[in-house]
Amino acid sequence: MGKFSRLCSYLLPILLFAAITEGQSATGAANGIDKILTEKKDSSKNNSETVEVEAGISFEHLSKGFAPWSEIYLSASKKFKSRRAVYGIYRRTRRFRQSDDEMTVGFYQPIGKTWTVFAEGNASPTHRVLPKFSTLLQIEHSLKKGWGAQAGWRHTEFNTARTNTGIFTVERYFSNYRSAYTLYATNLAGAGVSAAHRVQLTRYYNEKSSLNLSFAAGREVENLGARILQTDVQSFSVGGRHWINSHWGLSYNYSFTRQGSVYTRQGFNYGIRYRF
Repeated sequence: MGKFSRLCSYLLPILLFAAITEGQSATGAANGIDKILTEKKDSSKNNSETVEVEAGISFEHLSKGFAPWSEIYLSASKKFKSRRAVYGIYRRTRRFRQSDDEMTVGFYQPIGKTWTVFAEGNASPTHRVLPKFSTLLQIEHSLKKGWGAQAGWRHTEFNTARTNTGIFTVERYFSNYRSAYTLYATNLAGAGVSAAHRVQLTRYYNEKSSLNLSFAAGREVENLGARILQTDVQSFSVGGRHWINSHWGLSYNYSFTRQGSVYTRQGFNYGIRYRF
């Protein structure tokens, strides 16, 4: 364990340096928003204040001759008492042989004992394959017997299009598990409304660690750089977070996505996390 901690102490600065200086790598598989949401759920029973940082990298292989995707990211979050949290994420993404930088900031703010407001914004100064900017506002309500409900709205601006998405989630905690269903209803300006669905099952273990399975299907807006498409999509992912000790943790994820008849992609994400 001591050797592993020393190894992590060497690797983390390297990853942090890579996240700042890497010019051509980027990360497609890492989903910063899902990471922050998972962090909030993992710590819902922890009233202590903590600061965490994570650095990671991901790679995805695409079929039909498309160039692979890659990404590096650096995230930091601070959890306060009573469910309040703030976070920021930097990522450099490379897709279709083009690179983008993006910054994300967000916060959770409790309103009473059972209500929480979540707001997030992100922007890309380059926005070749990523959106120009996106904003999200969501409200969460905790119900009895482990049930919960969430409703949110996301607005996204691309170079040649804009979308508005309604997000509606029903979840339930039972034993050491969380199950959830999410509906995404997206309006692409000039193309009407499309829907996508996602189901998730998370198992919590060792108090802070978790393992997550996710399935999604429906229609999704995809930015190919030169154009915006709405395609049928089916995806599967398995991942989690494992804490080695009170300070060091690992995150990992494998995902497979079929983007209509355009391509399929699959890849891995790896991250190293440190808690102060």
